[in-house]
Amino acid sequence: MPLITAGTVVLEQGVCGPGWVETSGNQIVGCGAGAPPRPADVDLPDAVIVPGFVDIHVHGGGGATYTGGDAAEIQRAAGFHRGHGTTTTLASLVTAEVIWP
Repeated sequence: MPLITAGTVVLEQGVCGPGWVETSGNQIVGCGAGAPPRPADVDLPDAVIVPGFVDIHVHGGGGATYTGGDAAEIQRAAGFHRGHGTTTTLASLVTAEVIWP
């Protein structure tokens, strides 16, 4: 399980510095302020670790759109957001043309 330390970590209880986050696969299994419970696998003294962002109004991203109904383009838009720290998006389709099967 990788353990990452950083100069600043945003936790539920607030912003702390330094702090740590431990992961297993794609899950956070532990986090805290101050010294980690064991030596870090990755030390990022000048970095800020924040929770994944949630964007509740998204038409697309990275030049791709959610509104056209093309699966590859939707995946590209979602991938763009994932690559920039957004873990959850809500596709905003209200301005899109209605597409009937």
